[in-house]
Amino acid sequence: MRQSAVIEERKKAEETRAFELSRELSYPSEEAALTDLERFDRQIKERESYYESTRVTLNDAQKNLEKSEAVSAQLRSSLAESNAEDRQEFLQAMKKLDEARKECEFEKKSLQAELDVIQGRLAMNAPVLSKIQNLGRQADEITSRWQWVQSLASTADAGMKGKDKVTLEDYVQIAYFDRIIQRSNLRLRFLSDGQYSLVRSQNSNMKSHQALELDVIDHYTGKRRSVRSLSGGESFQASLALALGLSDEVQSQSSGIQIDTMFIDEGFGTLDKEALSQAVTVLEKLSGSGRLIGIISHVEELKDRIAREIVVTKQLDSTGTVFGGSKAVIMCD
Repeated sequence: MRQSAVIEERKKAEETRAFELSRELSYPSEEAALTDLERFDRQIKERESYYESTRVTLNDAQKNLEKSEAVSAQLRSSLAESNAEDRQEFLQAMKKLDEARKECEFEKKSLQAELDVIQGRLAMNAPVLSKIQNLGRQADEITSRWQWVQSLASTADAGMKGKDKVTLEDYVQIAYFDRIIQRSNLRLRFLSDGQYSLVRSQNSNMKSHQALELDVIDHYTGKRRSVRSLSGGESFQASLALALGLSDEVQSQSSGIQIDTMFIDEGFGTLDKEALSQAVTVLEKLSGSGRLIGIISHVEELKDRIAREIVVTKQLDSTGTVFGGSKAVIMCD
């Protein structure tokens, strides 16, 4: 009876605790709700574990009781055939069995009472757990959307931490410049016999014109250096390649726009014989594809390669003094 009173008091305490918990369902923050959720999960797991162990113990007690009753029935059956001494022993054994049975029944009732309390707690906590889980899922969805919007906002106003900040105008210029470089390298590799390729400088930051600085990769040595280290002839080759790459990119991006005419002013005097021949070969291929290529130069070697020329000479008098400006003569083969 005393143990039943204790169990009853524990039951009332747990009911009071459950009522107090139900009044505390309004959480000040998501973190508090998640903390309570974890605590409820632990309590439920503990109760479930205790429930399972109690159920196993109860089943064992039930089996022991059934065995005891079977033994008791068997002993009662053999009681009529036993002598007085056996009967006395039998009565003592029966007394022990009855005591054991009473203990098992009492333990069974205690365990059943605890089981009822646990099941009651589970029934009351289940809706709370479901509500907290729903709130957790909603919080995860809101957090995910906030992260996406925050990332987009930071990217839009160039506020990404740990990354170079760049305006939209500079970003577009850099993107187009990279594509022009790719097209220019197709020309430069031919003009330099595969020795050089252009790349954007790694030492420049992403701001303003600094992001448009160039380096050159020397495939003969495997080293990377500034374009300022190129010789005059090599610089001319790189400049010609960039001009042609820009022309190719403009035509590929602007549908309907065709660049039919290009003039190149000087620079040929810095080229050696082989480089000059390669440059003229490229320009001849361009002129043969429907473009008009004009070359402004004093290099005598170009005369043998150019079929149509406009020769400009100064007007001199007998004393060698310039008068009347210059004269242009169109010469064709």
